Amino acid sequence: MSTEADPQYLLKESTREVERLRKQHAWFQRCLNNQIVFAPVDLNKEGLKVLDVGCADGILLRDLQKQVTPSARLVGVDIMNSFMPPSPEGNINYRLYDVCEPPWGIR
Repeated sequence: MSTEADPQYLLKESTREVERLRKQHAWFQRCLNNQIVFAPVDLNKEGLKVLDVGCADGILLRDLQKQVTPSARLVGVDIMNSFMPPSPEGNINYRLYDVCEPPWGIR
């Protein structure tokens, strides 16, 4: 698993990078008429589980949280802990994790 001391993030770690990612997210939302999920998934399903790999500051999960039931479990993983919010938000959980390194023990 990568650590803050040894990140494998290719772009520069900074608040500027997080802002770039937020702008990118907003652009995609506008282009896609605010539709976040295109997979045939019932967002109203009780107990729905969603994994956001490379979640950065969690903006996608926070937007998705507005569309799912309170019983949904949203997990965001990223190799850069400094990008993630400091604490969970409702049914969102953030984890420092390198998905290129097994084992993938996220449940």
